[in-house]
This record gives sequence, structure tokens and C-alpha cells, in this order.
Amino acid sequence: MASRVEAGQINPADLAQHIRRWELDLHRRKPVQRTPPQRRGKSAADDIRAYAAANPGASYHDIANATRTTIGRVSEALAGKRT
Repeated sequence: MASRVEAGQINPADLAQHIRRWELDLHRRKPVQRTPPQRRGKSAADDIRAYAAANPGASYHDIANATRTTIGRVSEALAGKRT
């Protein structure tokens, strides 16, 4: 496009139209927050362990949904890496 503008092969109105289309392509959507904000501290890990003990057949996904945290936090809490 730049070479066409330099060569005078494109007029300013067409160039403006191209730039507007590019601006739309470059626009980023806001990120979607899939999980609610995570609680900090010991109580979240304790809640995860308590739920897992009360529901031995629950998957990490189920535990994460029930305790309103992420699967990674569930894994860390159950493995003892998170206190």
C-alpha cells in the first residue's frame, strides 16, 4: 500500500478507507473473565481441601467451580504446594 501511495496510484479518499478498515482489524476486544476473582490466603486452600475430602469423587474442575477458584489452585492446594 505504501508503494502505491508513493507512486501516486491511490487517492487520499481510498487511502482513508483502507486505514479505517485496518483500524477495525487492529481493534482488540476486552478480555473475558471466566472465573470470579480469587480469594487470597489460607482459607481458600482449606476450603478446597475440605470440599475434596467431603466429595472424594469430584474432579478438579468440579472442586474449582464449587470453591470459586481455578483448577491450578485446586491442584496446588491438594498437592500441598499452597497453604
